[in-house]
Amino acid sequence: MVERLEKEMNEAGADVKHL
Repeated sequence: MVERLEKEMNEAGADVKHL
């Protein structure tokens, strides 16, 4: 469960970087 949340946060961070 924590790994999934961490992965989602990592993906969200990548999206923010792209923006």
